[in-house]
Amino acid sequence: MYLCDLYFVYLQLKNHVMEDSEKLFWFIGLFEGEGTFNINKNSISKRISITSTDKDVLERCIELFGGTIIEPKNRNEKWKKPYVWYINREKSIEITMKMYLYLSERRKKRASEFIEFYSKSIEKENLRKQGLKSKIDLIIKLKNEGLKHIDIGKQVGFERSHVSKILKIHS
Repeated sequence: MYLCDLYFVYLQLKNHVMEDSEKLFWFIGLFEGEGTFNINKNSISKRISITSTDKDVLERCIELFGGTIIEPKNRNEKWKKPYVWYINREKSIEITMKMYLYLSERRKKRASEFIEFYSKSIEKENLRKQGLKSKIDLIIKLKNEGLKHIDIGKQVGFERSHVSKILKIHS
């Protein structure tokens, strides 16, 4: 190949605008190498993340999907400064679904665990909210029956101050 041919190829690539599918495949390649499915069993917040010492690479992730970049403490002064891109909740599931078919078998297994765990967490959160709503409804009903805040608290298992705050918000 001649130098002028290489220069022509360079000019073609320099002005190339990536298609959406190319952007997705670029992201999947990056995620395969540097990405993580974060599952915190003590929190509803589930996320995917990518760690890199090249902040500009992670800024490209933000351009594609949004998210946040953080700068964790550098554990060793001799190491390059790390950056972490992450995205939470529904958006992380949406991206995982887009990547799924193209992931390696090991990553597909982890993606499946991530989606399943997220789904179960959402179900638990919805049940918790429903339980809380029914308690709020009971608090309002008992207040309308003339009970004092302290007596309502004893019936629903809340402190009087919590009952007062709930009634202030919902009155």
